[in-house]
Amino acid sequence: MSFPYTLDEIDPDKLLQMRRDSLLYVRRNRLKIALAAQRLKDSPGVLAIARRTWFELKSHWGMYKV
Repeated sequence: MSFPYTLDEIDPDKLLQMRRDSLLYVRRNRLKIALAAQRLKDSPGVLAIARRTWFELKSHWGMYKV
């Protein structure tokens, strides 16, 4: 960010600068964003499925409070 913004910013000039900053951020991190998107699209592995199942069973049995 080129400037610290508030969440309730309404000044058109600052909003335009926020847009420019966000586009620059995406351009700089395009590869990381693409890799994260690919990772999210991949199916979970056997270990991840087993962990999720174990967590759900523990939660069902009352051994883990959600």
